Amino acid sequence: MKYFKLFATCIIVKGFKRSSISDLERNKNYIIPNFVADFLLRGNATIDVDDNLKQWIDLFVKEELGFFTKYPDYYPNLSLEWDSPETINNAIIEADNLNETALIDLINQLNDLNCRYIEFRFYSNIKISLFEQILIDLHKGSVSGIVIYAKYDSNDMECIQGLLAKSNIILSVVLHSCNEEIINDNPRIYITNQIINASVHCGQISQDYFSINIKTFTESNHFNTCLNKKIAIDNDGNIKNCPSMKESYGNIKDTKLIDVVDNSCFKDYWIIKKDVIDVCKNCEFRHICTDCRAYIEEPNNKFSKPLKCGYNPYTNKWSEWNSDHSKKMLIEYYGL
Repeated sequence: MKYFKLFATCIIVKGFKRSSISDLERNKNYIIPNFVADFLLRGNATIDVDDNLKQWIDLFVKEELGFFTKYPDYYPNLSLEWDSPETINNAIIEADNLNETALIDLINQLNDLNCRYIEFRFYSNIKISLFEQILIDLHKGSVSGIVIYAKYDSNDMECIQGLLAKSNIILSVVLHSCNEEIINDNPRIYITNQIINASVHCGQISQDYFSINIKTFTESNHFNTCLNKKIAIDNDGNIKNCPSMKESYGNIKDTKLIDVVDNSCFKDYWIIKKDVIDVCKNCEFRHICTDCRAYIEEPNNKFSKPLKCGYNPYTNKWSEWNSDHSKKMLIEYYGL
């Protein structure tokens, strides 16, 4: 008797109305009906399956998502355990108001926490001379990658190219608020006409931001993939889970990052995984999707659905999140 078994890195996620298979090695996602998901999860033999189910199995074979075997129990499932040695894995720093001394102090504190990634946000122009100085300190510590957001200015382009040539630690530079057509051939530079002048612009949920890989998928089964092991400093120096969030756990003028990380309240958001978030827990995309706890549909319910998500798992339809008139008061409440 033959059985069809998915490869260990091809994992089913059941949604309310349909399911998905995430191919975590090839970074692809497949939508399937729930009856197909149920068949695969039960591990039934493929003998005498109806034509509809056979067509799906043939597709899975063609896409190399699985294989036939007489001994399905010989092949264990992928372990969904997740762990990370860093105290803080990633940080966001709004840097418009910070000088070199303050930034170097923050970098040193993040190195002590074994931070691997830092996102520097400038709502104004990038401070080139500042980065030329702090890159020296970044290369000495634990940080392995940084992303820089800054306002586009044609006068900065040559200097930015110079920064990228000097340092592989800069993963990308995102230049926002560009009001002209630009020809850019540097794959580490992204230019957008989107105006980004405050932290309220983050938190949008989109298929473009899906992350289909083992790290994200396994982390999502246990933690919040947006806020887990993250720390942020806003433009006023307040230490937060995210610059967009209201809760502050001190200010860099008088509080050390390690003291905030040791605060159990600060870590509360780390464990709000998608399986416990309203609506998200019924979504077939929940383990490859980002999240946002700063802008939610019920401000007093930390388990509420992200406000900036336009997907409805009960109808399987996407729409512009702010086209829903029922969200008008929330948009005003958050100042969006």
